[in-house]
Amino acid sequence: MTANEAIDQAFIESVLKLVEAKGTPILLGIAGPTAAGKTEIVDRLRERFAEKKRRIAAIEMDNFLLDRDYREERNIGSFGERALHFKLLQSCIRDILDGKAVETPRYDFIYATSSHDLEGNLKPDGVPVIVKPADIIFIEGNSPFLLDGLAELVGIKVVYLTDDPVRLKRKWRRDIDYRKKYDPYYLRNRFFKEQPPMAVKNYQPQLLRCDIFVDTTGASLWVTPQIREILSSPE
Repeated sequence: MTANEAIDQAFIESVLKLVEAKGTPILLGIAGPTAAGKTEIVDRLRERFAEKKRRIAAIEMDNFLLDRDYREERNIGSFGERALHFKLLQSCIRDILDGKAVETPRYDFIYATSSHDLEGNLKPDGVPVIVKPADIIFIEGNSPFLLDGLAELVGIKVVYLTDDPVRLKRKWRRDIDYRKKYDPYYLRNRFFKEQPPMAVKNYQPQLLRCDIFVDTTGASLWVTPQIREILSSPE
C-alpha cells in the first residue's frame, strides 16, 4: 500500500506537470478495467486541479450510445464507433476544446435509449447533457482513446491497471459485501468470462497508444520518451 501510494502520488504530480506544459483546455483520458481504482484516482486528480483553481468538466462516452434496440438488431454491441453517435462525439470534443459549451446526448440506462436520433438530432422528448467549458475535460469510459478519430483529440492518455486477483477482491467487497448486488458464484463466473477478452479487446490496444501506464500491482509507472522529456525539464 505504501508503494502504491507513492506511485499514485508520482502519477498525479506527472499529470499536473503535463497539463502545465501542454496548456489548456486539454482532454484527459484514463482507461482501465472495473475495480482498477480509476474512480479514486480521478477524484484525487479533481481535488488537485480544484486546488489550482482549474475548471473541470467531464464527457461520458456512454452517453453517446445509440439505442440498444438498434444496436441489438445489427449485432453491434456497446463498443466501437458503430455503437456510438461517433461524429457527434468528435464534434462535441472539438467544440469544448475550443472553449465552447456543448450539449451531449443523454443515455437512459433504464430504457436503453438515447436522447438523440440516429442522425444526431435531439428527439422531441430528449434532454441533453450540458457541459460547460473547462480547463481539464475528463473523457470517461472504458476506451477513451481506443478509436481512430478520437485518440488524437485526447491530450493525455493514461492506462491505469491492477491485476485480476486484486480487482476481483475489490469487486467482491464492493458488490457482494457492501452492495449485496450479486450472488458470489455469478460475480466470479461473470468476472472470469468477461474480463480476459475485455483486456485483449480494450486495454492491451490502448497500452500501445498511451502516454502513461500506471501498474498499481507492481507499483510501477511508465511513460513514453516524449513524456519523459517533458517531465524531466526544469520547472
